[in-house]
Amino acid sequence: MSDDKQNRNTKQKSMILEYLKDRQDTHVRAEDIIHDLNEGEERVGKTTVYRVLKSLETEGKIRKYTLSEKSPACYQFSGGHPECRHHYHLMCSECGKLIHFESDGMRQLAEEMMSREDFAVDESKTVFYGYCGECRRKMQNGGEHEDR
Repeated sequence: MSDDKQNRNTKQKSMILEYLKDRQDTHVRAEDIIHDLNEGEERVGKTTVYRVLKSLETEGKIRKYTLSEKSPACYQFSGGHPECRHHYHLMCSECGKLIHFESDGMRQLAEEMMSREDFAVDESKTVFYGYCGECRRKMQNGGEHEDR
């Protein structure tokens, strides 16, 4: 690979990683990355984005989530959360907000699964889907926005 191509790939990888860092508390789809980055001066192709996302996921810098079988995968920066391996995640199915959740009760349940079934839960990949308080309030109010 030429130095120019290597530098371009490194630059694009850095751009995508920074994009995800800036949005680490929500889920981001590949399409969002492609759209938003292509609004700037630097262009990034679809194939490049998917290749970089796979690479970042393999390196443990991002996590991949699937909201539903009908929706595209989404990604979250995890490099800033090395403790992700030791807690669970709550994801809002409406807005995509990701909440880090620690619980002695959940940890005890994981230990019970290990002792009774010899099954080790991978906490870093355990996500509970539901609705955050803000989205639930919006749904209860018929979708009206609350004045704060």
